[in-house]
Amino acid sequence: MGSRQKQVSDIVAQALAAPPEPHLKVGERYSISRTTPLMPRFKSAGIRHIDREVAQVKRLPPGTEIAVDRKKLKRGNPWYHVYAFDGDGLDIGYGWINGIALLGQDVRQVED
Repeated sequence: MGSRQKQVSDIVAQALAAPPEPHLKVGERYSISRTTPLMPRFKSAGIRHIDREVAQVKRLPPGTEIAVDRKKLKRGNPWYHVYAFDGDGLDIGYGWINGIALLGQDVRQVED
């Protein structure tokens, strides 16, 4: 492999290894700009229960506000345990958002 190919390969490897942006902070509140899946649990119940798990996934609409309760890593990617609220501040529910689902979104911190 030539030095130019090695440089490109190293850049690609670093980009793939980097955790996705944005990095949400525990204790902060944010507004999301795209429909985002809210998973019921961090760990999967397994392939035998996939239908039940899929049925429990909520789709958070654009404009939903999320309050980050905690953060965990799964395969190097951040997952956020959040409480979700609609535009009127009414409770939608709670669960886990994969940081990858936030890529390309305009995620804005909400002031209290």
